[in-house]
Amino acid sequence: MRWVRQQIGSFLEVLHSPETAFQNEFSGPSYLVPLCIFGLLGIGIAVLQSPIQMEWMRFQLEAAGAPGEQLRSSLETMQKSNVMTLLLAPVLLFLRWLLLALMLWLTAAVFMDTLTYQKLLTIVAFSYLPILARDAVACLILFMRSDDALRHTDGMMVALGLNLLFPSMPLPWSALAGSINIFEVWFVTLLVVGISRSARARPLRALAIVMPTWVIAVVLQSALVTLGHSMSAQFREQAGMAVR
Repeated sequence: MRWVRQQIGSFLEVLHSPETAFQNEFSGPSYLVPLCIFGLLGIGIAVLQSPIQMEWMRFQLEAAGAPGEQLRSSLETMQKSNVMTLLLAPVLLFLRWLLLALMLWLTAAVFMDTLTYQKLLTIVAFSYLPILARDAVACLILFMRSDDALRHTDGMMVALGLNLLFPSMPLPWSALAGSINIFEVWFVTLLVVGISRSARARPLRALAIVMPTWVIAVVLQSALVTLGHSMSAQFREQAGMAVR
């Protein structure tokens, strides 16, 4: 219990004083406490957002002219998929951390040899709050949208970054522009502070480690968003053809 309290204290310290928090000596699997906290919060956000996704899908199927039986079957399949996603949310989050930490560790090996993989995994875990805050804000915006807004094919897409300035920008460029936002800047800043403090390195050196990994992650995420949008459009087209 003492170890858990220490980790929770370090987690809270990251919120108001990251430079001090990342100077602490993290013992044991320190990523477990953030994983439990962010995993539960992530599940909560997904639960709140699930009805909106179901409503959006219903609008899209109706717009495609899907018959009642197909509509019900598709919504039931999506509901089961959402339940499975909720159950696997902490696992998927941990896998994302593992991959991100691995990319940082491989990049860090070029510049410095003082950072271990477990240390970088801990830094990633304790720096993840901005990403969860971004998801929470996106969920809040979706709640505020009207049914008319959800009827559009991009009704589930939320602009939080540079894509606000270029609303007509097509995919994947709009997804890339959306990745440049205050939450991502906050996330990158925490990673830089964590690496520079843990390795006792200059911030510019830490930034040289973080930026290549962040750029690769953003490109992959934009590609997945584009793929998901294409698959959704194809699904609606097939539903419309089935009716005709």
